[in-house]
Amino acid sequence: MKGLHWVFPAVGSIVFLIIPPLMAEQQNKTDSDTKKIPLDTKVPAQGTVEISEGKDGKYRFFVRDSQGKVVGGSGLTGFESKEAAAKAVQSLKEILNHAKLVYPEKKTGKK
Repeated sequence: MKGLHWVFPAVGSIVFLIIPPLMAEQQNKTDSDTKKIPLDTKVPAQGTVEISEGKDGKYRFFVRDSQGKVVGGSGLTGFESKEAAAKAVQSLKEILNHAKLVYPEKKTGKK
């Protein structure tokens, strides 16, 4: 697991950036909307992932939809190199291909 230390922060950042907008969008769809394209159907890419260097010298990636709107990204921490950011994107693509969409129960009560 020596080279995978970058995967977990990247995936955690992506989950917090992508899942809430997807959940909100999913809640606004009717049953007929959600049945148009099954989740397991292979669909051609309709967006882009751009990797850019920040002022701090770290690399971050941004996921954009077909209209160019940012729908996710690597978060604030960044990566030491373009290659590390690209590996994180590839890992994320593999994870999302087989990921299960879950809706955790909201916790109630005082902490």
